[in-house]
Amino acid sequence: LGTRWLFRSPSCTNYSLHLWFLWLLVRFPAQFTVTGSECPIAASLGGEAVLSCHLSPRMSAESMEVRWFRSRFSAVVHVYRDGQDQFGEQMPEYRGRTELLKDNITDGKVSLRIRDVRPSDEGQYTCLFQSSVSHEDASLELQVAELLFPRVNPWMVTLGVILALLFVLITLASYCFWRQHREKGDVR
Repeated sequence: LGTRWLFRSPSCTNYSLHLWFLWLLVRFPAQFTVTGSECPIAASLGGEAVLSCHLSPRMSAESMEVRWFRSRFSAVVHVYRDGQDQFGEQMPEYRGRTELLKDNITDGKVSLRIRDVRPSDEGQYTCLFQSSVSHEDASLELQVAELLFPRVNPWMVTLGVILALLFVLITLASYCFWRQHREKGDVR
């Protein structure tokens, strides 16, 4: 009998082809690595942050899933899948504030833009590329810096101006009252 019967039966042929294909995938996987910035990325409070990562060797990531997440896989910041951005899994605090920059996605380079940076945005981010046969990720760190002159609410500015004017008026009135009282004392 030997192995000839294995390739004569249609179901055995399919089974053999599947096994052979799986062996090829295990033996020669489409491997790549993901690289991100080794240095922390700095962003100003209220400004924009751009986190970048890329594939090595250079290859297109158009048909891959690109997932940005925080400390847990389920803490989704942004997902690109099936050629478009997917917002269903995105954490509420990032809705409307993220954009995946895909200008160089055919070269395996993507960047995540985060707008209106908040203190809670500071920390670790993971960039994951997933193909049909392999996945790799890289971690990046975002540091949020306070502005030298932090943004102040308009009502606080208005209140400050009113209080300063009030102080000047009270000081001026006190001076005038004192001077008038002094002159009355000199006349007598």
